[in-house]
Amino acid sequence: MSLDFLCKDGRLLEARNLVKKAMAFELKPRNLVLYEIAYGYCEKKDFDDLLSFYAEIKCSPDVLAGNRIMHSQCSNFGTGKAELFLRELEHLGFNPDEITFGIMIGWSCRERKLKNAFIYLAQMLSRQLKPHNCTYNALISAVFMGDMWKHAQEIFDEMVDRGTIPDLSTFRILLAGYCKARQFDEAKRIVFDMASRGLIQNSTTEDSLSKAFIILGFNPLSVRLKRDNDLGFSSTEFYDNLGNGLYLDTDLDEYEKRVTWILEDCMVPDYNSLMMKECTLGNLKGALMLVDEMVRWGARLVIFYLLCLNERVLCIPFTY
Repeated sequence: MSLDFLCKDGRLLEARNLVKKAMAFELKPRNLVLYEIAYGYCEKKDFDDLLSFYAEIKCSPDVLAGNRIMHSQCSNFGTGKAELFLRELEHLGFNPDEITFGIMIGWSCRERKLKNAFIYLAQMLSRQLKPHNCTYNALISAVFMGDMWKHAQEIFDEMVDRGTIPDLSTFRILLAGYCKARQFDEAKRIVFDMASRGLIQNSTTEDSLSKAFIILGFNPLSVRLKRDNDLGFSSTEFYDNLGNGLYLDTDLDEYEKRVTWILEDCMVPDYNSLMMKECTLGNLKGALMLVDEMVRWGARLVIFYLLCLNERVLCIPFTY
C-alpha cells in the first residue's frame, strides 16, 4: 500500500511507521512523501505530532511542506502561535524563504497587526530575500485599511526600487485605497500610471476618475463626484486641493463595501476562487499557474475546485 494512499486516507500513523522502517534500511524518504505526511497532519490540525515526526526522523521540512504548515498554522491559530511554531521548525533545520515570510506578512495584515508585518518584512530583507508582489500588495492594502494612505506610495516606490514588478492587482489596490480615502486626485494619477505602463488604454476624451471606477467594478454612471453648492444643508464629505466641498453621489454602503472587499481580499488571496474564475473564463493556463502558486504559498486546494479544473482539462480536444 502506497504512502500517498495512506496519507490521503488519514492513516498517518501507518505512513509514519513506514517511513521509519525505510529509514532503518538507510532509505531516505523523498520530499514528496514528507510533504504528503505534513499535508495530512495539517488537515487534522495535529501539529504536535507533526513536529515530533520530524524530530524522530531527524529531518526538516522543505519549503513546500514548511509553507503549507505555516499557512495552516496562520489560518487555524493566528500569526502569534504560527511564529512560535516557525521557530520550532527552524530549530529542526527548516530554512524559510520569501514565501514563508510573505505568508506571515499577509496574515498579519489580515489580523490588522501592521507593525508585526513590517517586522517580518525586515527579517526577510535581512536574509537577502526578495519580497513577492503579493507581499507588497498586502502591505499596501494594510496601510489603506489603517487610514495611513500617505504611506502607500512609499511602499510602492520601495517595491519598484527592489525590482519587484507591480501587477494589475497592485494598481487595483492603489485605486481602491485612494478611493476609500477620498483621495481622487491620487486615483487619477494611478490611472495615468497604468496607461503609461500599457496595463490599460486611456482615451483622452475619457474621464480618468470614471476609468478608475470602472476598474474597481463600479458603473461610472452610478458613482458621481459632485461639488456641494448647497448654501443651506451641507452635503460636503471632503475637500479637494482647491478647497472645494465635494461629496459622492452614490450608494455609500455599497461603495465602501466594494473598496474594502478589494483591499481585504488581497491580503491572503483566495486561490481557489481565482482558479475557478480563470476556469470560467476558459483560461486553463492561468488556472494551472494559480494551482502552482497555491502550492508555493501553502494554500489548501479545495476538492470541488480541483474537480472543476480536471473537468475543464478533460474537455480540451486533442490536436494531432
